[in-house]
Amino acid sequence: APERWPSGTITVRVYDDQPFDRQIVIPAVAFSGAKHEREHTDIYSSCRLIVRKNGAEIYNRTALDNTLIYSGVIDMPAGHGHMTLEFSVSAWLVN
Repeated sequence: APERWPSGTITVRVYDDQPFDRQIVIPAVAFSGAKHEREHTDIYSSCRLIVRKNGAEIYNRTALDNTLIYSGVIDMPAGHGHMTLEFSVSAWLVN
């Protein structure tokens, strides 16, 4: 995708360094594609968000000409190890 389009991954690591249970709150993340009107045909761009918790996919959605929102609350019991969250976004054209 062109450089101006969203593309990449952000990794967040939460350490299990407290003796009490916690909850990780992920505030709303909005993402959307768009409709690009042309003279003879419309072209759409899409945007995908994938969220992984400790490598396991917990969210995977693609928006075309709509807006989607992801938010979450994840339990993190004490003594169960560190947690790694990955947020990956990509965009591309769809005819």
